[in-house]
Amino acid sequence: MCGRIARTRELKEYARALGVDLRFIEEHFPPSWNIPPGSEHPAFVLGRSGELKPHPMHWGYRPHWAGEKGREVINARGESAAEKPYFRSAYQRGQRCLIPATAWYEWQKTATGKQPWALSNEAQTLFLAAVYTRGQEGLGFAIVTRPAIKSLGHIHDRMPLVLSDATAQQQWLAHEPLPGDWSQRWITGPSLPDAWQSWPVSRAVNSPENDTPQLLEQVESKS
Repeated sequence: MCGRIARTRELKEYARALGVDLRFIEEHFPPSWNIPPGSEHPAFVLGRSGELKPHPMHWGYRPHWAGEKGREVINARGESAAEKPYFRSAYQRGQRCLIPATAWYEWQKTATGKQPWALSNEAQTLFLAAVYTRGQEGLGFAIVTRPAIKSLGHIHDRMPLVLSDATAQQQWLAHEPLPGDWSQRWITGPSLPDAWQSWPVSRAVNSPENDTPQLLEQVESKS
């Protein structure tokens, strides 16, 4: 699962890492240490003419055909999303994007309640795979998840699909079907090519109203 993220760098830094033409970058999204679902967030999308640039999107996925009573979801299970009616059209049409982040938060069950953890890679520059759709309120996305790798599984059994490999990023963004072995390598495979970090953080992150750099600082775990 992935229900809260942080993005503490300027958008230009993420754009530069993807090779995006910086002329497309406008800093409408200030850094945030506590981004909940329902927020507007930049998503990198490959245009039909081949240009990669960020678009503002709502974190919440509900296809227009689902109507107002349709369920708005924030995650898409990577192992089955391509076959699920809710996501199948987005997958087949190449409505796939990358969400820039510094870290994501998970809550670990302990004897004294849920302890929040921050998780990231060594560079603390993440690109989370997501699918998007046009709903009644505009473009909205759901972050794709996969089974947690072994070193992070003690915190939560799911994690966002983080794409650091340039080829994997290009294939995910392309307006064409993914290669046949793509899912086996990146979604159901036992590992990802990153050095991973995790550390307990303050329970102040529980409230989306709190949004300060201190939220990402390590604290003693209250297990």
